[in-house]
Amino acid sequence: MYRQNTSTIPYPYQLSDAKQWIEYNIHKDDKDPTKVWCVEKIDDSKVCGMVGVASYDKETNQAEIGYWVGKEYWGRGIANMALQALLSYLQKKFLINHFVACTFEHNKASERVLQKNGFIRGEKVIKCSANYPQGSVAFLWEKVE
Repeated sequence: MYRQNTSTIPYPYQLSDAKQWIEYNIHKDDKDPTKVWCVEKIDDSKVCGMVGVASYDKETNQAEIGYWVGKEYWGRGIANMALQALLSYLQKKFLINHFVACTFEHNKASERVLQKNGFIRGEKVIKCSANYPQGSVAFLWEKVE
C-alpha cells in the first residue's frame, strides 16, 4: 500500500534500505531543513509514520514536504497533526513560507490532509518524480504564507 501512495519509499523495502535511510538522515545538519522525522503516537510513543522535507530551494524559499502514516493508524488525524507541526516548525526555524506537495490522484485522504492545512490543489501532472510508477497521475499542491 505504501508504494501506491508515496513516491520515495522503495518496494519491496529491504533492511539495507532502512540502514541507508537512517545513515543519511542521522547526519543532517540542524541548519538544513531537508530532514525526516518519525511520527509517534501520543499514548504509547510507537512510531506510526514519517513527516519531512524532501527538498528545499533557498532562492524561492520553497520546501517540498511529504508524509505517511501506517495503514493501521489511518483516520485518526495523525497526518494532519504531524503536518501542522512540521509547517509550524519550518516557518519558525527557517522562515519558510512556500510549501509544495504531490498526491496521487486516488489518495483522497492525503488530499484532505493538505486541504485542512491550507494547501490548494494545482495542476495535474503525469509524473511528479522519477520514483512514481510509469503513467501515474498526481496533483501538485501549494501553500504560500
